[in-house]
Amino acid sequence: LGDVYFASIVAGIASRLEQSDYVLSLMVASQAPEGKMLRYLAGGAVDGVVVVSHHTSNHSLRQIGDLMPMVFGGRSAIPGVDAYVVDVNNVDGAGKATQRLIDRGCKNVATISGPLSMHSSLDRVEGWRRALHDAGLQPGPVVDGDYSMLGGARAMRELLAIDPEID
Repeated sequence: LGDVYFASIVAGIASRLEQSDYVLSLMVASQAPEGKMLRYLAGGAVDGVVVVSHHTSNHSLRQIGDLMPMVFGGRSAIPGVDAYVVDVNNVDGAGKATQRLIDRGCKNVATISGPLSMHSSLDRVEGWRRALHDAGLQPGPVVDGDYSMLGGARAMRELLAIDPEID
């Protein structure tokens, strides 16, 4: 649960569900064996699934999609899963953030990504690279910060050890 936006997402879903007959049940997939989770979901008490902060290694999502409606918070990391998606344009957002640094005179720009097993991380790195390429700049180092505050601090120390001259 290292995703810093996770609590906000859950609070938003809970807020909307207060106005309905639905009940929010929170299940952390990494803490439940896939068989146990699938049996629970197939038991009839669940009407649909919202999947957030998922990784390419989560193979049970295809089976869940066969059981019930599913909505991904972020582009699905599992190809071919039939589900709705609510997402932001991570490539464009990272590109605009990087362009802002370039506009301020930064030339040696590094980035701290999230886990590279998540599409949002890959998309943000892509936006960063594109902005640097478009400006004729070489990309600095990339370090995985795992979308947590502790991970970000660790990644920043690592970046500064790699290249203390980053902007």
